[in-house]
Amino acid sequence: MLNLDSSRILPKQKYRVLFYSGSSIFDVIRSQMRQFERHLKTLFFVSISVQHEYYFETNQSRPYENIAGGIVGEVKTRFAFIVNLFDWASFTGLFTIFTVYMF
Repeated sequence: MLNLDSSRILPKQKYRVLFYSGSSIFDVIRSQMRQFERHLKTLFFVSISVQHEYYFETNQSRPYENIAGGIVGEVKTRFAFIVNLFDWASFTGLFTIFTVYMF
């Protein structure tokens, strides 16, 4: 069986000295890291300002009624197949129900 006694690995007094001195070492490392972080922020800091102007002018070539009529006409032509399909399906469905009911 393996014996892992901490007193054999690291004596208690040395551990205490290491613990007390370790906190000050970590404080120094922490302050150096913060200083390095500030240095990197100032090194890579970029300030960008953008100014944009946008101007357009429209010339009405057709009245709004013609434009709206064109849009409605195009929608009707694109959906004509679907409307015809639903009309055919409803006629077929009614014919089937009528045939089943009569016979």
